[in-house]
Parts: sequence; structure tokens; C-alpha cells
Amino acid sequence: MQIRVESLQQELIERAGKTNATSDEYFAQAFRSLAGLIKTLSRFIKLYHGVDVTDILKIGGLASGSIKAHWRGRTRNKRFIEAWTWSVLLNSVFANPFSIFGPQGQGANNLWMIMFGTSHCDGWPLPTSQSEDWRQATMEQLMCMVDQDIITERKTKTNLDFVEALMMEEHENIIKFIESGLALITPSVDSNRVSGIVDKAFALAMQMSLQRSRLQVTFPRIGSAFNKAEMSPVADDEDDDVQYEYVALVVAPGLTNWGNSHGKNLDDRYDIVRAMVQPKDSSEAMEGVSLI
Repeated sequence: MQIRVESLQQELIERAGKTNATSDEYFAQAFRSLAGLIKTLSRFIKLYHGVDVTDILKIGGLASGSIKAHWRGRTRNKRFIEAWTWSVLLNSVFANPFSIFGPQGQGANNLWMIMFGTSHCDGWPLPTSQSEDWRQATMEQLMCMVDQDIITERKTKTNLDFVEALMMEEHENIIKFIESGLALITPSVDSNRVSGIVDKAFALAMQMSLQRSRLQVTFPRIGSAFNKAEMSPVADDEDDDVQYEYVALVVAPGLTNWGNSHGKNLDDRYDIVRAMVQPKDSSEAMEGVSLI
């Protein structure tokens, strides 16, 4: 039995090595498209009069460590909704490479972490040829059991198999969670926009998990040092003359790649899309000026 398992694992890894890699440009475009949908959703929301979005949606995820007062004002309310929507996706669709399979996918992720550790970004295993070959091969085998149109287009079928049913259930649960949260702050939730966001997130997560290199949605923590290679300032904070020193708010995460299309150089980090943050320079805090 052990010999058979090892043989199957080797077969999967060899098959994974022949998989065509998807370019960074594709992922950059797909990620920015998803970011655009989320931003549009947040900008078109008309809030109930006097509503405090941070009280209702709660500070967490991208906003963890920030102060509620820093999100006040019409523009920053919209940005908070944007950050909240991303946070929901980070805690569900992008939580690990197998998240699109719902709670059952956690079993594969637990095994991945047991075998390869949790010492990397956000508790993922350190990217090595062994960890990434196993992750890709396992994901590829799982995808052999699924009609991919169910992920990318939410195509309905008369008879869903077990894995497909899990994915559809997870997909619908995330849509309902976002809609129910937004319904607390606005009289009108655009279900089509929400569904489109989750559709695109599932499709992107699937493609990311099938790559030989490590792709992960990442974001800096509040108060961390501002890094131009990993972060971009929000539009109203763009000023070439200012030397930003730390992150005051995080509005949207970035997309990070470790390694190349052949699964080599896994120590090399490249931020395909940089996280969108509101940075500040230390002089503002020293002078007692509000961080926002």
C-alpha cells in the first residue's frame, strides 16, 4: 500500500511539472480586475443616514490594529467597506490553497501544514520545491474531480458530485455573508455585483493554487514600515516629496509571488500587485497630528 501511495504521489508531481505556467501579467490583470469590482461595489453603496460602518461591520482583517476614528468621513467609509469586503475574501476564498473546497478543503491544508510547517507568511508552509510540488499536485488531482465551469461561471448541473457540491455551497455561503453584512448598512445591496466578486475570486484562487510557484494574497499590518516594493499609497496620499515611514491604514491587499514558473528560486519574493495603503511619515505623529 505504501509503495502504491508513493507511486501515485510521484506520478502527480511529474504531471504537475508538465503543467503550463500562467504569466504574472495574467495574474496582475485578474487581481486588478477583482480589486476594481470590489472598489466599485464600495463606491456605489448608499449608506443609511448616520450609520457607523465600523460599529456594524467591525474592525478586523485588513483593518486590525487601526482606530475607528481613522475611518470617519464619506470617502474613508467607502474605503472601510472595500477593506471589509477584501477581509471576507481573505478569511474564506484566499485563506489557503484549498479554501475553494469549503470546510473539507481544510483537511488538505492541515495535512500540507503538518508535513511542511507553518513558518512562512500568515502561517503557510515555507515555500520549497517539496511543499509546492505537493500543493500543486494535490490541487490538480482535486480539480480532476470538478467541472471547472462550476467555479468560473457557477454553471449549474443536474447532478453535482460531492466535491462540486461542497464548492457550490461554499460559494453561496460567502455571497450570503457579504450580502447580509452590507444589508446592515445600506437599504439596497447589489446582488449581481457581490456575486461577480465572489465568482472572480474563486476563479483567481483556483488558478493561483495550480501554479508551481507560490502565489498568495498578502497585506502589511497597521504600523509596519512602509515598503515601496510591496505597497502603494492611496490616490490622495501620492506625493513624491514625502518620505513615508509607516502604514496607517490598509485598504486593499496585494498579490505576491515566490519563485518562478518552474517552481525554482522560491526564496525570491515579487509583489505582482502591491497592497494599497494609507501611509504616513513619522513627523505627523511626532507633532500630534491625527494619523488620518
